[in-house]
Amino acid sequence: MSQSQLTYKGKSLRFGLKCLSFLPRSLGWWVAGVSARWMQLSGSRSARVTDENLALCMPALSADERHKLTRDSLQHTAYMAFELAKVWTWDWPRLQTLLQHEIQGEPVLKQALADDRGLVILAPHIGNWELLGIYLQSLAPITILYQPVLAQSVNELVLDCRQRHGSTLLPTDKRGVMGLFKSLKAGGFTGILPDQVPDQGGAFAPFYDIPAYTMTLVHNLIQRTGCQVLMGACLRDGDKLRLTFSEPDAAIYSDQEAESLAALNHSVESVVAMAPAQYQWEYKRFRRRQHPDEPRRYQFKRR
Repeated sequence: MSQSQLTYKGKSLRFGLKCLSFLPRSLGWWVAGVSARWMQLSGSRSARVTDENLALCMPALSADERHKLTRDSLQHTAYMAFELAKVWTWDWPRLQTLLQHEIQGEPVLKQALADDRGLVILAPHIGNWELLGIYLQSLAPITILYQPVLAQSVNELVLDCRQRHGSTLLPTDKRGVMGLFKSLKAGGFTGILPDQVPDQGGAFAPFYDIPAYTMTLVHNLIQRTGCQVLMGACLRDGDKLRLTFSEPDAAIYSDQEAESLAALNHSVESVVAMAPAQYQWEYKRFRRRQHPDEPRRYQFKRR
C-alpha cells in the first residue's frame, strides 16, 4: 500500500504522527513519565496488570521496587507512541540516525543470514520491536505474519509502513502459516513475536515458573523446516536505540514440544533481563488457565 492509497483517515493519522515526530526526545519522555504516574495514581488497568505480572514473575522485589518498576515500564510503553511517530513516517536512512552504530551480536546475525537453512528472529515485546522489524527488512527480504488491528486507519498506516520497507505480509490463518513454512524451506527469513497468547495452536509451558499458554508455531517451524532461530531486540540506551541479537536456549531445537516451548519462554526471559523496565508487562500473559480450578488472573473491579 502506497501513501497515495491511504484513505482520508489514514492520511490524517499519518500527518498527525508526522507532526508528533518532530517533538524532541526530552519532551516525549517527560510526557510519557507524566502519563505513567497518572496511570498509577488512577489505578488504570495497564498499571494493575503490570503490577500483577511483576508480582507473579519477580516475587523477590519489594513493594517499593515493584512500584518503581511498574512506573518505569508504563513510561517506556507510553514513550513508544513518540517513537512510533518516527518509525511509521520516516524513511530508513533517517531512522538509522536513531540507532547506535554498534550492533550487539552482529557476527551471530551475519553468520545466520549467510546460511541457507532459513532464519527466524524471535522478538519479544520489549523496547521498540517495530524499529527492529524495519531494520531486519533492510537486511534481506522478509516474510511476516500480520493480524489486522481493529482501527482501520491504524491498520492502513502499519501496512503502509511495513510494506514500504519491503516486507511480505501474510495473514494469520492457515494459508499464511503454510506460506511461512514454504518461505523458510526455501531459505527465507521471518520475524515472530514469541510472547503473545495464541488463540489456538498453543500449549502450556513455564514462563517465570508460571504455566503460560505458549505458541507452538516456532517449534513446528523448526521441526518441519530445519530453520535457525535467533533472539532479537531493539532497546533504548540513552538517546539512542541499541540492536541486540543472541542465540536462544539450545533446547528450543528439541523434538520434544514441552522442552522446546520451555526453552522458548526461557529465551524470552533472557531478553527481558537485559532491560526489565522496557518489557511490555501490561500484556495479560497469564490470562488463560491450564486447569479450570485455577484462580483467574486480572480480575479487576472498575473504579
